[in-house]
Amino acid sequence: MRLSIIVTVLLFLGSLKTVQGQYYYQETNKIGIKVGALVSRLNPTNSSGGQERVRNSVSIGAYATFPLKRKFHIHADVSYSLRGGKISNPSAIVDTFQRNITFRLNYIEATGLVCYAAEPLYAGIGPSLGYLFRAKGKGLEGADTTGTDWQVSKSNFRWYDIGLSGEIGFKSDTYVFGLRGTYGILGISTSSKAQALLPGARNINGQLFIVAYF
Repeated sequence: MRLSIIVTVLLFLGSLKTVQGQYYYQETNKIGIKVGALVSRLNPTNSSGGQERVRNSVSIGAYATFPLKRKFHIHADVSYSLRGGKISNPSAIVDTFQRNITFRLNYIEATGLVCYAAEPLYAGIGPSLGYLFRAKGKGLEGADTTGTDWQVSKSNFRWYDIGLSGEIGFKSDTYVFGLRGTYGILGISTSSKAQALLPGARNINGQLFIVAYF
């Protein structure tokens, strides 16, 4: 089922490539490579007891622009994004030393945005759907003083994520330079272990990216 969702999204983006903007004939559909610098956090509630810092990482994928009519476009992309966050000393772990934990949650995500352009600038908003490809907690190795093993894996988190994205940027015939923010609607923890480490956590991230059209 998870694989079929990813395949469906990719086929959907591919089919859109064949549709021309029938109202804005001066502009054609464009597809390119997107590379971005990603800043992410998990924003657990204060009851976690730990201090959170952001995880700095990257996002890479395919990006497409489809004109609807003059000034209105659909921007869509499928990316591999290294999300997550960093927590120091969550209260659930009983230890005699400080633990600095990096939660690495890597997603394959698809985002679709309805954009208004006042060329060369544009702004858009739309949904984001993510599939959790890999999850790990660096710094959780070894049991705490109570003998509890706190290591987490993909099975401790929701396998999908839904968010709301907003984007602003500058676009030309050959490239796009943009800034995007995404706020996760769903909580990501599904097991008691993940809930104890990251109560109420959800994906929040921002990225600065550039797209080079083919």
